Amino acid sequence: MRFYFTIKEGENILKKAKRINFRVTEKEYEKIEKKAKKAKMNISQYVSLSALGRDIVVFDELKEFTKQLSKAGNNLNQITMLAHQGKVTCIDLSSVKSKRQSKYTFTIKKPSV
Repeated sequence: MRFYFTIKEGENILKKAKRINFRVTEKEYEKIEKKAKKAKMNISQYVSLSALGRDIVVFDELKEFTKQLSKAGNNLNQITMLAHQGKVTCIDLSSVKSKRQSKYTFTIKKPSV
């Protein structure tokens, strides 16, 4: 998830021209830096969006989830083709459904300030 700092407004592109400096402790800086890296942003982007009240959500397991979802889609496609050919008539998917529900449960947390 990437956020960019140019805002298109009609044909005009607004660029950030103002600079804000503030002091933090070493511990606060490390915490902000860690969160920014986790969100794949630089510190300026992260602090700006956080200060403007934007929720920054990072999905760590999304890549693995999409991989598994793609595999399930391929399997479903193969089963559909077999059903159309008359080779398969009835499939019990109850075990697949229970595994899917238990394996991928995501929780969204707002970043603590």
